[in-house]
Amino acid sequence: MSSTKGQIMSVLLGFSLFSDFSFVRLQFLLRRYAPEQCWSSFTAQDLRQMRFSPQRSAEILETRNKFDPEKFQEKLTADGITTIDYFEPEYPALLKEIFDPPLVLYKKGVLNLQNCSGIAVVGTRYPTDYGRTAAAQIIRTLNIGPLISGMARGIDTIAHQTALDLGLPTIAVLGTGVEQCYPAENKNIYARLSKEGALLSEYPPGSHPDKWRFPRRNRIITGLSKATLVIEGMLTSGALISGKAALEQNRDVYALPGRLGEPAAEGTNWLIAQGAKPIYNLERLTQELGGQQELHFAKPTYTLTDDESKIYNEIPAEGAVSMDALLEKFDVSFLSKTLLQMEIKGIISILPGKKILRI
Repeated sequence: MSSTKGQIMSVLLGFSLFSDFSFVRLQFLLRRYAPEQCWSSFTAQDLRQMRFSPQRSAEILETRNKFDPEKFQEKLTADGITTIDYFEPEYPALLKEIFDPPLVLYKKGVLNLQNCSGIAVVGTRYPTDYGRTAAAQIIRTLNIGPLISGMARGIDTIAHQTALDLGLPTIAVLGTGVEQCYPAENKNIYARLSKEGALLSEYPPGSHPDKWRFPRRNRIITGLSKATLVIEGMLTSGALISGKAALEQNRDVYALPGRLGEPAAEGTNWLIAQGAKPIYNLERLTQELGGQQELHFAKPTYTLTDDESKIYNEIPAEGAVSMDALLEKFDVSFLSKTLLQMEIKGIISILPGKKILRI
């Protein structure tokens, strides 16, 4: 690993300690500091301009001053936890398309996420008998993966268990650190996922199952997925939050219709009214999700800054330019900072071998 890449990884690991430090806030700092200097250079004034309260700013600065990235990484390795930061090849391309993607994913397990294009299955923690049966039947009929859910009680548990029993790849996105099994009753599923699938979280080890963490992680469940299937949920349920997130991410959403007056069907019926596709024919669902229909996503457009234009003009319209070639024309600090901003915006892609390609 190059020293610059290692420094950037340490920077992102540091910022991942703060659940309220969003991707947008990182971009704010990148406009002021070189990528490898962001962590050590930001000030209390920067935090105030990012609208952190004085108390929160003090907490962030104290944590920054105590953070030892080498010891942190050693502890992760000892606990069998790997990290995937936004700029690593394994970071899923689908997840980069969402608003506020996580800076770092913590992972336990064996699945490689680089080309992850999964099917999310989510639902109520308290399903009806119909919901339980339907969830298992849908997964068995589809028989495709990776299946992505949140390892909560109810539909999530049924989804992971059914996928494991079928030998399908499955991923759980947790609302805690990946070293914790929550709920504890899912310890067998947790153990199998760590050996056969993957456990993911944007929260660092030691993060407890606070209620606010679970709705926030739902954007990652849907962000990893080309389609989301919602199997029952009340209007106030976390499953409905996932369905809304998927719709906002311009992903396909399917919902299981239910009887009028059934509380567990209120959320799915509402999603259908908002544009979700009803799950009414498993053969048709299999055709749509089995690779016969390619999903397309709107690509955001950006106006290049003067600095970005200088670099962009050096990249051929067809093909790629080497990092060495750019270093002959630009200062390393300027180049690393500007390339990072351009990759965040989706203007370029940095390929293995340090080749830069227009997107």
